Amino acid sequence: MPLNWLARAKVRIVPIDDNVTKDEQGTIDLYFRWGLIKRKLVAADRVDRSFSDAFAKGAGL
Repeated sequence: MPLNWLARAKVRIVPIDDNVTKDEQGTIDLYFRWGLIKRKLVAADRVDRSFSDAFAKGAGL
């Protein structure tokens, strides 16, 4: 089943920016509300932006 999802998913590779961090925070908040994670996390504290500029240049984004 996961392979089917991956085959259909429209995955985009993007540098980590404020929009990505905001989306991740939304997922964290959802998981926290549903009890899937036990403590609230802050996405901005968890993401690593150190490669974003180099990645964007190399990926032609």
